[in-house]
Amino acid sequence: NSFELFGADFMLGEDLKPWLIEINCSPTMARCTAVTTEMCDGVLEDTCKLIIDRKYNRTNDTGRFELIHKGLPVPVPIYIGIDLRIEGKTCKTSRTHNNNSNTNGTHNNNNNNNAAI
Repeated sequence: NSFELFGADFMLGEDLKPWLIEINCSPTMARCTAVTTEMCDGVLEDTCKLIIDRKYNRTNDTGRFELIHKGLPVPVPIYIGIDLRIEGKTCKTSRTHNNNSNTNGTHNNNNNNNAAI
């Protein structure tokens, strides 16, 4: 039970034929113009209608979303009880970080600027 929202960029040719330019797997929902504000607000509202309202009532309004293809359900792999874990040892390093050099190449003799990392 998951979903993804993709964005598609189209351009119209001189003959008004649409051309798919790219598919975005993480489309921005930024409201930077009046057009994108209206569009993004509509997409967010319709997404909620589709994933929340429709779950409890299959006849609920889906906004401007339209099912154009219904495929077979994707099979869910059977859980076989394998524990996934990461094993290893902690590495600790110790080095002195020297902040005594300034931008003109001279050194500051104040040792309070030394810090161990």
